[in-house]
Amino acid sequence: MKALPSLIRDIKENSAHREHNSKLFDIYEGELLKYVEADLAKQLSQQSFATIQHRIAPINVLKKIIDKLSTIYQQPVTRTVVDGTDLDSSILSAYELEFDMNQVMNVTNEFFNLFKNTLIQPYLDRNNQPRLRAVPSNSFQVFSYDIVEPTRPTGVVVFLGNDIDGKQLYSIYTDDEILIVNEEGVVKRDIMAQYELDGSNPFGRIPFTYVNRSMNLLTPKPDISLLKMTTLTSILLSDMNLIAMFSAFSILFGINVKDEGLTFAPNAFWNFSQIDPDAKPEIGTLKNEGDIAAMIDLIKFEVDLWLNSIGLKSSSISGLDTNNISGISKMLDEIDTSEDRKRQVGFFKKAEADLWDLILNHLHPRWIQKQGFPIRGLFTPSAYVNTDFSEQIPMVSRGDVVEDLEKEMNAGFISKRRAIKRLNPQMTEDEIDELIAEIDQQNMIIVEDIDADDQEA
Repeated sequence: MKALPSLIRDIKENSAHREHNSKLFDIYEGELLKYVEADLAKQLSQQSFATIQHRIAPINVLKKIIDKLSTIYQQPVTRTVVDGTDLDSSILSAYELEFDMNQVMNVTNEFFNLFKNTLIQPYLDRNNQPRLRAVPSNSFQVFSYDIVEPTRPTGVVVFLGNDIDGKQLYSIYTDDEILIVNEEGVVKRDIMAQYELDGSNPFGRIPFTYVNRSMNLLTPKPDISLLKMTTLTSILLSDMNLIAMFSAFSILFGINVKDEGLTFAPNAFWNFSQIDPDAKPEIGTLKNEGDIAAMIDLIKFEVDLWLNSIGLKSSSISGLDTNNISGISKMLDEIDTSEDRKRQVGFFKKAEADLWDLILNHLHPRWIQKQGFPIRGLFTPSAYVNTDFSEQIPMVSRGDVVEDLEKEMNAGFISKRRAIKRLNPQMTEDEIDELIAEIDQQNMIIVEDIDADDQEA
Protein backbone atom coordinates (compact mmCIF):
# COMPACT_ATOMS: atom_id res chain seq x y z
CA MET A 1 0.00 0.00 0.00
CA LYS A 2 1.78 3.10 -1.30
CA ALA A 3 -0.04 5.61 0.94
CA LEU A 4 0.58 3.64 4.15
CA PRO A 5 2.85 6.24 5.87
CA SER A 6 0.35 9.08 5.35
CA LEU A 7 -2.50 6.83 6.48
CA ILE A 8 -0.70 5.94 9.72
CA ARG A 9 -0.06 9.64 10.32
CA ASP A 10 -3.74 10.44 9.73
CA ILE A 11 -4.81 7.70 12.17
CA LYS A 12 -2.66 9.22 14.91
CA GLU A 13 -3.89 12.76 14.20
CA ASN A 14 -7.48 11.54 14.54
CA SER A 15 -6.97 10.18 18.08
CA ALA A 16 -8.98 12.99 19.74
CA HIS A 17 -12.05 12.03 17.70
CA ARG A 18 -11.73 8.39 18.76
CA GLU A 19 -11.25 9.42 22.38
CA HIS A 20 -14.51 11.40 22.26
CA ASN A 21 -16.35 8.42 20.78
CA SER A 22 -14.81 6.15 23.41
CA LYS A 23 -16.33 8.32 26.13
CA LEU A 24 -19.74 8.16 24.46
CA PHE A 25 -19.40 4.38 24.15
CA ASP A 26 -18.42 4.01 27.82
CA ILE A 27 -21.36 6.13 28.99
CA TYR A 28 -23.80 4.30 26.73
CA GLU A 29 -22.58 1.01 28.21
CA GLY A 30 -23.27 2.40 31.70
CA GLU A 31 -19.93 3.91 32.74
CA LEU A 32 -21.11 7.47 33.39
CA LEU A 33 -19.92 7.90 36.99
CA LYS A 34 -16.19 8.26 36.33
CA TYR A 35 -16.75 11.08 33.82
CA VAL A 36 -19.04 12.98 36.19
CA GLU A 37 -16.49 12.56 38.98
CA ALA A 38 -13.69 13.84 36.72
CA ASP A 39 -15.70 16.97 35.81
CA LEU A 40 -16.69 17.69 39.41
CA ALA A 41 -13.10 17.24 40.62
CA LYS A 42 -12.07 20.02 38.22
CA GLN A 43 -14.88 22.35 39.31
CA LEU A 44 -14.83 21.98 43.11
CA SER A 45 -12.31 22.28 45.90
CA GLN A 46 -10.89 19.07 47.27
CA GLN A 47 -13.05 19.33 50.40
CA SER A 48 -16.26 20.07 48.44
CA PHE A 49 -15.58 17.22 46.01
CA ALA A 50 -15.03 14.81 48.92
CA THR A 51 -18.48 15.79 50.21
CA ILE A 52 -20.39 15.57 46.93
CA GLN A 53 -18.64 12.40 45.75
CA HIS A 54 -20.95 10.27 47.91
CA ARG A 55 -24.07 12.01 46.56
CA ILE A 56 -23.40 11.97 42.82
CA ALA A 57 -26.50 11.01 40.82
CA PRO A 58 -25.21 9.07 37.76
CA ILE A 59 -28.55 9.23 35.93
CA ASN A 60 -27.86 8.39 32.30
CA VAL A 61 -30.05 10.46 29.98
CA LEU A 62 -27.86 9.48 27.02
CA LYS A 63 -29.14 5.93 26.93
CA LYS A 64 -32.73 7.11 27.26
CA ILE A 65 -32.39 9.46 24.28
CA ILE A 66 -30.54 6.99 22.05
CA ASP A 67 -33.08 4.27 22.82
CA LYS A 68 -35.92 6.63 21.92
CA LEU A 69 -34.26 7.45 18.59
CA SER A 70 -33.31 3.88 17.67
CA THR A 71 -36.58 2.07 17.05
CA ILE A 72 -36.80 1.59 13.28
CA TYR A 73 -35.83 -2.09 13.67
CA GLN A 74 -38.20 -2.64 16.58
CA GLN A 75 -41.13 -2.47 14.16
CA PRO A 76 -41.76 -4.94 11.30
CA VAL A 77 -39.03 -4.85 8.62
CA THR A 78 -39.71 -6.71 5.38
CA ARG A 79 -36.94 -7.92 3.06
CA THR A 80 -37.83 -9.33 -0.35
CA VAL A 81 -35.81 -10.58 -3.33
CA VAL A 82 -36.49 -8.67 -6.55
CA ASP A 83 -36.02 -10.43 -9.93
CA GLY A 84 -34.95 -13.61 -8.16
CA THR A 85 -36.03 -17.20 -7.59
CA ASP A 86 -37.46 -19.18 -4.71
CA LEU A 87 -33.92 -20.37 -3.97
CA ASP A 88 -32.79 -16.73 -3.68
CA SER A 89 -35.59 -16.06 -1.19
CA SER A 90 -34.66 -19.10 0.88
CA ILE A 91 -30.99 -17.98 0.95
CA LEU A 92 -32.07 -14.53 2.14
CA SER A 93 -34.30 -16.02 4.87
CA ALA A 94 -31.47 -18.30 6.02
CA TYR A 95 -29.10 -15.35 6.39
CA GLU A 96 -31.72 -13.32 8.29
CA LEU A 97 -32.05 -16.21 10.74
CA GLU A 98 -28.31 -16.88 11.09
CA PHE A 99 -27.52 -13.19 11.56
CA ASP A 100 -30.35 -12.51 14.02
CA MET A 101 -30.73 -9.68 11.55
CA ASN A 102 -33.08 -7.20 13.20
CA GLN A 103 -31.42 -7.53 16.60
CA VAL A 104 -27.96 -6.73 15.19
CA MET A 105 -29.29 -3.97 12.97
CA ASN A 106 -31.00 -2.42 16.00
CA VAL A 107 -27.56 -2.16 17.64
CA THR A 108 -26.26 -0.65 14.39
CA ASN A 109 -29.08 1.88 14.55
CA GLU A 110 -28.10 2.75 18.14
CA PHE A 111 -24.46 3.31 17.15
CA PHE A 112 -25.59 5.42 14.20
CA ASN A 113 -27.47 7.74 16.54
CA LEU A 114 -24.74 7.67 19.18
CA PHE A 115 -21.76 8.43 16.94
CA LYS A 116 -23.46 9.66 13.72
CA ASN A 117 -21.75 6.81 11.85
CA THR A 118 -21.13 3.10 12.23
CA LEU A 119 -19.77 0.05 10.44
CA ILE A 120 -21.55 -3.25 9.72
CA GLN A 121 -19.38 -6.36 9.39
CA PRO A 122 -20.54 -9.75 8.09
CA TYR A 123 -18.03 -12.48 8.98
CA LEU A 124 -17.58 -16.19 9.68
CA ASP A 125 -16.97 -17.41 13.21
CA ARG A 126 -14.46 -20.15 14.08
CA ASN A 127 -17.00 -22.82 13.06
CA ASN A 128 -17.63 -21.19 9.66
CA GLN A 129 -21.07 -19.97 10.71
CA PRO A 130 -22.19 -16.61 9.23
CA ARG A 131 -22.40 -13.80 11.76
CA LEU A 132 -23.10 -10.07 11.69
CA ARG A 133 -21.94 -7.34 14.05
CA ALA A 134 -22.04 -3.58 14.47
CA VAL A 135 -18.65 -1.92 14.98
CA PRO A 136 -18.65 1.15 17.29
CA SER A 137 -16.97 4.27 15.93
CA ASN A 138 -14.15 4.26 18.48
CA SER A 139 -12.95 0.98 16.93
CA PHE A 140 -12.52 1.98 13.29
CA GLN A 141 -11.63 4.78 10.89
CA VAL A 142 -12.53 5.16 7.23
CA PHE A 143 -10.45 6.88 4.58
CA SER A 144 -10.98 7.88 0.96
CA TYR A 145 -8.73 8.57 -2.01
CA ASP A 146 -11.72 9.15 -4.30
CA ILE A 147 -11.36 12.71 -5.66
CA VAL A 148 -14.76 12.54 -7.39
CA GLU A 149 -16.76 11.26 -4.38
CA PRO A 150 -14.65 12.05 -1.30
CA THR A 151 -17.48 10.91 1.01
CA ARG A 152 -17.22 7.38 -0.42
CA PRO A 153 -14.78 5.31 1.67
CA THR A 154 -12.07 3.56 -0.31
CA GLY A 155 -10.66 1.91 2.78
CA VAL A 156 -11.41 0.91 6.37
CA VAL A 157 -9.04 0.70 9.34
CA VAL A 158 -10.08 -1.47 12.29
CA PHE A 159 -8.16 -1.14 15.58
CA LEU A 160 -7.07 -4.51 16.93
CA GLY A 161 -5.40 -3.60 20.21
CA ASN A 162 -1.70 -3.99 20.99
CA ASP A 163 0.79 -6.66 19.94
CA ILE A 164 3.26 -8.36 22.29
CA ASP A 165 5.60 -5.38 21.91
CA GLY A 166 2.91 -2.98 23.10
CA LYS A 167 2.41 -1.41 19.67
CA GLN A 168 -1.09 -0.69 18.33
CA LEU A 169 -2.22 -3.04 15.54
CA TYR A 170 -4.49 -2.08 12.63
CA SER A 171 -6.37 -4.13 10.04
CA ILE A 172 -6.53 -2.17 6.80
CA TYR A 173 -9.09 -3.09 4.14
CA THR A 174 -9.39 -1.82 0.57
CA ASP A 175 -11.00 -3.37 -2.49
CA ASP A 176 -7.65 -4.95 -3.38
CA GLU A 177 -5.80 -5.51 -0.09
CA ILE A 178 -6.21 -6.72 3.47
CA LEU A 179 -3.21 -5.94 5.67
CA ILE A 180 -2.34 -6.04 9.35
CA VAL A 181 0.19 -3.38 10.34
CA ASN A 182 1.45 -1.82 13.55
CA GLU A 183 1.49 1.84 14.51
CA GLU A 184 4.86 2.28 12.85
CA GLY A 185 3.55 1.08 9.51
CA VAL A 186 5.28 -2.30 9.65
CA VAL A 187 3.28 -5.04 7.90
CA LYS A 188 2.88 -7.97 10.33
CA ARG A 189 3.11 -10.95 7.98
CA ASP A 190 3.37 -13.41 10.87
CA ILE A 191 0.02 -12.32 12.31
CA MET A 192 -1.55 -12.26 8.85
CA ALA A 193 -0.47 -15.87 8.30
CA GLN A 194 -2.43 -16.91 11.39
CA TYR A 195 -5.61 -15.73 9.63
CA GLU A 196 -4.62 -17.10 6.19
CA LEU A 197 -4.12 -13.59 4.79
CA ASP A 198 -1.60 -13.05 2.01
CA GLY A 199 -2.28 -9.33 1.56
CA SER A 200 -4.82 -9.62 -1.26
CA ASN A 201 -8.57 -9.16 -0.82
CA PRO A 202 -10.35 -12.33 -2.04
CA PHE A 203 -13.78 -10.65 -1.95
CA GLY A 204 -13.05 -7.92 -4.49
CA ARG A 205 -14.48 -5.14 -2.31
CA ILE A 206 -14.23 -3.81 1.23
CA PRO A 207 -16.05 -6.40 3.41
CA PHE A 208 -17.97 -3.79 5.42
CA THR A 209 -20.94 -1.50 4.97
CA TYR A 210 -20.41 2.05 6.20
CA VAL A 211 -23.41 4.06 7.44
CA ASN A 212 -22.81 7.80 7.73
CA ARG A 213 -25.28 10.47 8.82
CA SER A 214 -23.22 13.30 7.29
CA MET A 215 -23.85 14.09 3.63
CA ASN A 216 -20.81 16.39 3.47
CA LEU A 217 -18.03 14.67 5.41
CA LEU A 218 -16.51 11.20 5.17
CA THR A 219 -16.25 11.16 8.97
CA PRO A 220 -18.90 13.28 10.74
CA LYS A 221 -17.87 15.84 13.31
CA PRO A 222 -18.21 14.54 16.89
CA ASP A 223 -21.42 15.47 18.68
CA ILE A 224 -19.98 17.52 21.54
CA SER A 225 -23.40 18.48 22.95
CA LEU A 226 -24.43 14.85 23.42
CA LEU A 227 -21.48 14.17 25.70
CA LYS A 228 -21.55 17.53 27.51
CA MET A 229 -25.29 17.57 28.20
CA THR A 230 -25.22 13.99 29.45
CA THR A 231 -22.58 14.77 32.07
CA LEU A 232 -24.02 18.21 32.84
CA THR A 233 -27.47 16.77 33.64
CA SER A 234 -25.92 14.36 36.13
CA ILE A 235 -23.79 17.18 37.62
CA LEU A 236 -26.82 19.43 38.12
CA LEU A 237 -28.74 16.61 39.78
CA SER A 238 -25.74 15.97 42.03
CA ASP A 239 -25.65 19.68 42.91
CA MET A 240 -29.26 19.35 44.07
CA ASN A 241 -28.29 16.45 46.31
CA LEU A 242 -25.56 18.55 47.88
CA ILE A 243 -27.94 21.48 48.40
CA ALA A 244 -30.51 19.14 49.94
CA MET A 245 -27.87 17.76 52.30
CA PHE A 246 -26.85 21.14 53.68
CA SER A 247 -30.45 22.37 53.74
CA ALA A 248 -31.41 19.42 55.94
CA PHE A 249 -28.76 20.08 58.58
CA SER A 250 -28.38 23.41 60.33
CA ILE A 251 -25.02 24.74 61.53
CA LEU A 252 -24.90 25.43 65.28
CA PHE A 253 -22.79 28.32 66.52
CA GLY A 254 -21.86 29.59 69.95
CA ILE A 255 -20.47 32.97 71.00
CA ASN A 256 -18.67 33.33 74.35
CA VAL A 257 -19.48 29.74 75.45
CA LYS A 258 -17.47 26.56 75.99
CA ASP A 259 -18.94 23.59 74.08
CA GLU A 260 -17.41 20.73 76.03
CA GLY A 261 -19.07 17.30 75.98
CA LEU A 262 -22.13 18.24 73.90
CA THR A 263 -24.37 15.33 72.88
CA PHE A 264 -26.51 15.50 69.73
CA ALA A 265 -29.66 13.65 70.78
CA PRO A 266 -33.37 14.31 71.40
CA ASN A 267 -34.17 15.86 74.82
CA ALA A 268 -30.47 16.46 75.49
CA PHE A 269 -29.54 19.17 78.01
CA TRP A 270 -26.52 21.33 77.23
CA ASN A 271 -24.74 23.09 80.05
CA PHE A 272 -22.35 25.81 78.84
CA SER A 273 -19.61 27.69 80.64
CA GLN A 274 -19.26 31.37 79.86
CA ILE A 275 -15.80 32.41 78.63
CA ASP A 276 -15.98 36.16 79.19
CA PRO A 277 -18.28 37.14 82.10
CA ASP A 278 -18.55 40.69 80.77
CA ALA A 279 -19.77 39.59 77.31
CA LYS A 280 -23.20 38.22 76.51
CA PRO A 281 -23.18 34.49 75.60
CA GLU A 282 -25.21 33.42 72.56
CA ILE A 283 -26.31 30.14 70.96
CA GLY A 284 -27.79 30.05 67.45
CA THR A 285 -28.17 28.17 64.16
CA LEU A 286 -27.39 28.93 60.55
CA LYS A 287 -29.99 27.46 58.21
CA ASN A 288 -28.94 26.80 54.62
CA GLU A 289 -31.73 27.42 52.13
CA GLY A 290 -31.58 25.93 48.63
CA ASP A 291 -34.24 26.48 45.97
CA ILE A 292 -34.67 22.88 44.76
CA ALA A 293 -37.67 23.78 42.59
CA ALA A 294 -35.62 26.41 40.76
CA MET A 295 -32.86 23.85 40.18
CA ILE A 296 -35.33 21.36 38.70
CA ASP A 297 -36.72 24.11 36.50
CA LEU A 298 -33.21 24.94 35.29
CA ILE A 299 -32.45 21.31 34.42
CA LYS A 300 -35.74 20.96 32.59
CA PHE A 301 -35.16 24.21 30.66
CA GLU A 302 -31.63 23.28 29.58
CA VAL A 303 -32.51 19.71 28.56
CA ASP A 304 -35.59 20.93 26.67
CA LEU A 305 -33.60 23.62 24.85
CA TRP A 306 -30.89 21.11 23.97
CA LEU A 307 -33.38 18.55 22.65
CA ASN A 308 -35.02 21.20 20.50
CA SER A 309 -31.62 22.29 19.18
CA ILE A 310 -31.01 18.77 17.83
CA GLY A 311 -34.48 18.49 16.31
CA LEU A 312 -36.29 16.60 19.08
CA LYS A 313 -39.45 17.92 20.73
CA SER A 314 -41.44 16.79 23.73
CA SER A 315 -45.05 16.39 22.68
CA SER A 316 -46.47 17.37 26.08
CA ILE A 317 -43.87 19.88 27.19
CA SER A 318 -46.37 22.63 27.99
CA GLY A 319 -48.16 20.44 30.50
CA LEU A 320 -45.15 19.49 32.54
CA ASP A 321 -44.93 20.31 36.22
CA THR A 322 -41.47 21.87 36.44
CA ASN A 323 -41.61 21.90 40.24
CA ASN A 324 -41.53 18.12 40.26
CA ILE A 325 -38.54 15.99 39.30
CA SER A 326 -40.91 13.60 37.53
CA GLY A 327 -41.51 16.40 35.01
CA ILE A 328 -38.00 15.90 33.63
CA SER A 329 -38.55 12.15 33.36
CA LYS A 330 -41.89 12.74 31.65
CA MET A 331 -40.25 15.12 29.20
CA LEU A 332 -37.73 12.45 28.16
CA ASP A 333 -40.50 9.86 27.89
CA GLU A 334 -42.51 12.00 25.50
CA ILE A 335 -39.78 13.04 23.06
CA ASP A 336 -41.21 12.95 19.54
CA THR A 337 -38.58 11.26 17.36
CA SER A 338 -40.81 10.47 14.38
CA GLU A 339 -39.27 13.04 11.98
CA ASP A 340 -35.75 11.97 12.83
CA ARG A 341 -36.68 8.29 12.45
CA LYS A 342 -38.10 8.98 9.00
CA ARG A 343 -34.72 10.38 7.97
CA GLN A 344 -32.97 7.37 9.48
CA VAL A 345 -35.02 5.01 7.31
CA GLY A 346 -33.51 6.57 4.19
CA PHE A 347 -29.97 5.95 5.44
CA PHE A 348 -30.67 2.36 6.47
CA LYS A 349 -32.60 1.45 3.34
CA LYS A 350 -29.49 2.39 1.36
CA ALA A 351 -27.22 0.64 3.88
CA GLU A 352 -29.17 -2.62 3.67
CA ALA A 353 -29.03 -2.58 -0.14
CA ASP A 354 -25.24 -2.25 0.03
CA LEU A 355 -24.96 -4.86 2.80
CA TRP A 356 -26.98 -7.51 0.96
CA ASP A 357 -25.02 -6.90 -2.24
CA LEU A 358 -21.81 -7.44 -0.26
CA ILE A 359 -23.10 -10.61 1.41
CA LEU A 360 -24.88 -12.33 -1.45
CA ASN A 361 -22.64 -11.39 -4.40
CA HIS A 362 -19.18 -11.12 -2.82
CA LEU A 363 -18.99 -13.05 0.47
CA HIS A 364 -21.48 -15.88 -0.07
CA PRO A 365 -19.78 -17.37 -3.20
CA ARG A 366 -16.59 -17.84 -1.17
CA TRP A 367 -18.24 -18.78 2.11
CA ILE A 368 -20.10 -21.77 0.61
CA GLN A 369 -16.70 -23.33 -0.12
CA LYS A 370 -15.98 -23.52 3.63
CA GLN A 371 -16.51 -26.82 5.39
CA GLY A 372 -19.56 -26.77 7.64
CA PHE A 373 -21.07 -23.63 6.11
CA PRO A 374 -24.85 -24.06 6.62
CA ILE A 375 -26.34 -22.19 3.62
CA ARG A 376 -26.23 -23.86 0.20
CA GLY A 377 -26.91 -22.63 -3.33
CA LEU A 378 -25.82 -19.54 -5.24
CA PHE A 379 -27.70 -16.26 -5.37
CA THR A 380 -28.84 -15.01 -8.79
CA PRO A 381 -26.35 -12.25 -9.78
CA SER A 382 -29.05 -10.03 -11.33
CA ALA A 383 -31.35 -10.24 -8.29
CA TYR A 384 -31.26 -7.82 -5.37
CA VAL A 385 -32.83 -7.36 -1.95
CA ASN A 386 -35.34 -4.60 -1.21
CA THR A 387 -35.94 -3.62 2.42
CA ASP A 388 -39.18 -1.95 3.55
CA PHE A 389 -39.57 -0.33 6.96
CA SER A 390 -42.78 0.35 8.85
CA GLU A 391 -44.18 3.86 8.71
CA GLN A 392 -42.55 6.02 11.39
CA ILE A 393 -45.47 7.67 13.14
CA PRO A 394 -45.45 10.11 16.08
CA MET A 395 -45.58 8.53 19.51
CA VAL A 396 -49.21 8.00 20.54
CA SER A 397 -50.82 5.60 22.96
CA ARG A 398 -52.79 2.62 21.67
CA GLY A 399 -55.89 4.05 23.35
CA ASP A 400 -55.59 7.28 21.34
CA VAL A 401 -55.20 5.29 18.10
CA VAL A 402 -58.29 3.20 18.91
CA GLU A 403 -60.31 6.32 19.66
CA ASP A 404 -59.29 7.99 16.37
CA LEU A 405 -60.00 4.83 14.34
CA GLU A 406 -63.44 4.48 15.97
CA LYS A 407 -64.33 8.03 14.91
CA GLU A 408 -63.18 7.34 11.34
CA MET A 409 -65.21 4.11 11.19
CA ASN A 410 -68.35 5.79 12.55
CA ALA A 411 -67.95 8.56 9.99
CA GLY A 412 -67.59 6.00 7.21
CA PHE A 413 -64.06 7.09 6.28
CA ILE A 414 -62.44 3.71 6.88
CA SER A 415 -63.44 0.04 6.91
CA LYS A 416 -63.13 -2.34 9.84
CA ARG A 417 -60.41 -4.27 7.98
CA ARG A 418 -58.29 -1.17 7.36
CA ALA A 419 -58.75 -0.03 10.96
CA ILE A 420 -57.53 -3.39 12.30
CA LYS A 421 -54.59 -3.33 9.89
CA ARG A 422 -53.57 0.14 11.00
CA LEU A 423 -53.86 -0.83 14.67
CA ASN A 424 -51.98 -4.12 14.14
CA PRO A 425 -49.57 -3.59 11.23
CA GLN A 426 -47.73 -6.83 12.00
CA MET A 427 -50.84 -8.96 11.31
CA THR A 428 -51.14 -10.97 8.08
CA GLU A 429 -54.30 -10.90 5.97
CA ASP A 430 -55.32 -14.34 7.29
CA GLU A 431 -54.88 -13.19 10.89
CA ILE A 432 -57.04 -10.12 10.19
CA ASP A 433 -59.76 -12.34 8.66
CA GLU A 434 -59.66 -14.57 11.75
CA LEU A 435 -59.91 -11.59 14.11
CA ILE A 436 -62.86 -10.09 12.17
CA ALA A 437 -64.66 -13.45 12.32
CA GLU A 438 -64.07 -13.63 16.09
CA ILE A 439 -65.40 -10.08 16.57
CA ASP A 440 -68.48 -10.77 14.43
CA GLN A 441 -69.13 -14.01 16.33
CA GLN A 442 -68.81 -12.21 19.67
CA ASN A 443 -71.17 -9.44 18.54
CA MET A 444 -73.68 -12.06 17.38
CA ILE A 445 -73.65 -13.76 20.78
CA ILE A 446 -74.18 -10.42 22.54
CA VAL A 447 -77.14 -9.57 20.27
CA GLU A 448 -78.70 -13.00 20.88
CA ASP A 449 -78.34 -12.56 24.65
CA ILE A 450 -80.03 -9.16 24.48
CA ASP A 451 -82.93 -10.58 22.39
CA ALA A 452 -83.37 -13.44 24.87
CA ASP A 453 -83.56 -10.97 27.77
CA ASP A 454 -86.18 -8.90 25.89
CA GLN A 455 -88.33 -11.98 25.29
CA GLU A 456 -88.21 -12.96 28.97
CA ALA A 457 -89.24 -9.46 29.96
